[in-house]
Amino acid sequence: MPIHFLKSNLNWNAGVSYANLPGLLNNVENISKTYNYNLGAVLSSNISEYIDFTLSYSANINTVKNSIEPSLNNNYFMQTAGLSANLLTKKGLFINNDLTNEYYNGLSGANNTNYWLWNISIGQKFLKKQTGELKLSVFDLLKQNRSITRNVTASYIQDVNNQVLQQYFMLTFTYKLKTFGKGKPGNNNDRGKDFRRFGGPGGPPFGGGQDGPSL
Repeated sequence: MPIHFLKSNLNWNAGVSYANLPGLLNNVENISKTYNYNLGAVLSSNISEYIDFTLSYSANINTVKNSIEPSLNNNYFMQTAGLSANLLTKKGLFINNDLTNEYYNGLSGANNTNYWLWNISIGQKFLKKQTGELKLSVFDLLKQNRSITRNVTASYIQDVNNQVLQQYFMLTFTYKLKTFGKGKPGNNNDRGKDFRRFGGPGGPPFGGGQDGPSL
């Protein structure tokens, strides 16, 4: 839905999912039932070509129930909140900012965590029609980036914490090709006739006139 006084759009999303996983524990059948409830919202701006921002939030509630092994029952919660903002001046100077918060609760041990991922970059557009761009970017400014995944089966629940690349800097030069030259109309027509004469699209593969195939 449009938010006119902010010149922005608001999007909502919600969902429910259910998984029924059969398995064996000591040769006895166990059924693991997983329920997932999620809700999210995104507010995206449409102010101008020089100002752009996005606010987002999503939450996931997960419930796991087992038929014969109550010790594997578990409830856990995850949420993600983010803010991104892009500013551009008429002289080509720009700043990109992307800040995300990740929160986990109900996982095992140290995997219950709350961390921030902050990426920021600053750059300058130059050359004719600002086709060139030089940008310095910093990924994970706060050195908190992590990767956590939960796997649920009928016989176990596993939390995986992977080692990921944290803070680094990157200098990027970009050149954009926006337009291409156009040939003279006369040359294009002659080229098209020659193409059809030698079996191009719209012309006969073996002989025939230039204006169309002969039968």
